[in-house]
Amino acid sequence: MFEAVAEAPGSVKVLHPASFKKVFLKEISELSNYIDRSQLMPSLGGYLVYCHRSWVAFIKEVDEFVQDFLSVVQRLPSCISTLQALSRLAAALHLQRAAALLLHQRSHVPAAQEGAGSG
Repeated sequence: MFEAVAEAPGSVKVLHPASFKKVFLKEISELSNYIDRSQLMPSLGGYLVYCHRSWVAFIKEVDEFVQDFLSVVQRLPSCISTLQALSRLAAALHLQRAAALLLHQRSHVPAAQEGAGSG
């Protein structure tokens, strides 16, 4: 077994073999001298409440969430592209409508000015 340190995302540098100490205990109660009691179940002198069924159910829920998340992440670039295309289309439609409205207004302005000038 080796100790490893991540230097940058996705890279790991192996430093040196991990050192493990073998300790033979005469009694289970001595275990808490080496492992925090919060990490030991009551049968080993700790107070960690552990239910394997609950843990498995939790892991299944987390896995389902992760799968959904990965699916969304995979679709995200396509969705962004679609939204950008729709945005450009909407902007183009607004410009066309604005140009048509402007042309319509210009075609009616001279007639209104002529009517005002003859009266």
